[in-house]
Amino acid sequence: MKKIIFFDVDDTLIYHRGDKSYIPDSTMRAIKELHNEGHIVAIASGRGYVHMGHIMDLLNIKHAVCFNGNMLVVDHKIIYKEPLNDKDIRRFVKDLKKKIFPAFAMDENIVYVKDFLGKVRRAFIKEVKVLDGDNKDMFIENMQKMRVNGITYYSMMLFNKRFKDMDKYPELSFKKWGEKGYEVGNKGVSKLSGIVKMAEYFNVDLDDIYAFGDNYNDIEMLSGIKNGIAMGNGVDEVKEVASYITDHIDDNGIENACIHFKLIDLNENKEYIG
Repeated sequence: MKKIIFFDVDDTLIYHRGDKSYIPDSTMRAIKELHNEGHIVAIASGRGYVHMGHIMDLLNIKHAVCFNGNMLVVDHKIIYKEPLNDKDIRRFVKDLKKKIFPAFAMDENIVYVKDFLGKVRRAFIKEVKVLDGDNKDMFIENMQKMRVNGITYYSMMLFNKRFKDMDKYPELSFKKWGEKGYEVGNKGVSKLSGIVKMAEYFNVDLDDIYAFGDNYNDIEMLSGIKNGIAMGNGVDEVKEVASYITDHIDDNGIENACIHFKLIDLNENKEYIG
């Protein structure tokens, strides 16, 4: 029976270890075998499509939930997109200019920052990486100053864990990101809502959906489906809601979970077609 397997990107597919970022060999092997078994393989990420196309090409993945559900890609074509609520996000960006704390937002291609002290830039340099061999400065090179008008925003992150003005923007959701701050989106939109739309598109029952994640924006996704899989290196809050906790990303975590759920069979006598 056809199944869809969704993967978060950072520290689920790609292991960020100091200055080195890579996809473990066991993950590459498991994804190749998922394709060979006839499953639909997809990404579910807070990243925009432009910032993970190279990852999808490397893994032969053609489908993605982008911007935490605000954009869907099927066969490398955007089939759905929902920008952040225009009225509320413009009021919010205008109000942000009166605040000291930093933030960033994204349209389809560019990162827009409010970054007086350089905190956002340092975070992107340190934490938001791409694969070795690709352009490690792809985010930095496409940064501009955040502005109120003329931009269609799809996602936003603000770095203030004590932000209290959520009620002023009724169409926006503010989801806590650990001790860093809040991820801003449209109410009712998440990786989970994107997965549900993707399942409807492919006519796949939700019980045949599997999702892997490790961080705060994966909580709703993993808690909302039957087969939510937390990486062993994930935050505790993700592990608490997942139906299954696999091993660390660099200890065959994805491959072991795929074998556990009988999504793949890596018997040494199996004839590979990929």
